[in-house]
Amino acid sequence: MAGSQQLESPVPGGSYVARAFDNDTYTLMGESDAFTVANAGDTTATVSVDQPDYAIDQPITVSWTGLPGNDLDWVAISPENRPDTVEAVWFYVHGVTSGSLTFTKGMSIASYQGFPGGRNYVARLYLNDTYSRVAETAPFLVGAPMTTDAATYPANTPITVSWTHLPGAAGDWIGLMPAGAAHDVVTKWMFTPSTVNGNVVFNSGLVAPGSYIARAFAPNSYFIAGETVPFTVTANAAVTVTTDASSYTVGDQVTVTWSGLPGNQQDWIAIAPDGSSDPTVTRWVYTYGAAAGSFTFEGPPSAGSYVARAFLNDTYVKLGESPAFSVN
Repeated sequence: MAGSQQLESPVPGGSYVARAFDNDTYTLMGESDAFTVANAGDTTATVSVDQPDYAIDQPITVSWTGLPGNDLDWVAISPENRPDTVEAVWFYVHGVTSGSLTFTKGMSIASYQGFPGGRNYVARLYLNDTYSRVAETAPFLVGAPMTTDAATYPANTPITVSWTHLPGAAGDWIGLMPAGAAHDVVTKWMFTPSTVNGNVVFNSGLVAPGSYIARAFAPNSYFIAGETVPFTVTANAAVTVTTDASSYTVGDQVTVTWSGLPGNQQDWIAIAPDGSSDPTVTRWVYTYGAAAGSFTFEGPPSAGSYVARAFLNDTYVKLGESPAFSVN
């Protein structure tokens, strides 16, 4: 008869043999050659990577020396300062005592499995399918660190997202999404100007209150090159728009008063025919950051029914509208 059985390893440090016994007795039937169970501290191993930093989808080559040659010795890439039981990507070294291997996809797949870019990682060596670590590299950067210009934003206000260490390639892009969202859930996005370091501004911000993050993505992919800490979007006060009268004569001035705007420099107020589409404008003016205020317009040039409207930050996102007024 022949076979094999995997057993829990003895306590490290010492010489051992494996023995076969007959039918639940102590009748010795055979014994292996002596083998040693090494203490992890007795192993002198080194490990290194080929670069000090990487793009999220850039191959990472890990080299090592001094492993004992177990078939299940293994190498892992893990977030800096995380426990040994946390690994982003890993491979067995198959008994090679000194050598190298390349993680050909870098951290691209791991980036949407809880290990995004924009952080420091380390490569580690472990013994024989255990978490007995025998070597670790200095930290190296993977991806692009990212920040936003504030921790809290009112709804519909500009959000500036900054980054460093992107590849600067055509197709790099930035997205806004709820905190904790899956890699392919995006609320708003735009391409970067293909710069290694830079920023973009989401001029109209986000509408719905909640907790959000910004992420940078590798060109034309959902590989998360970096992400910000969560930021909060709060609800705005209700926007009101009124006029100083309900009826005017052609040539009269019309004073429009507003409140509750988010305070962007290019929020704007317009007069337009009642029932017209939002891009239809008869008179208009920027608020220059005034969340509340008033402006006296030259009246509409012809008789009819009109409204005053408030718009967000140089866009046609309408925030409020007055009751209709007549020009006679």
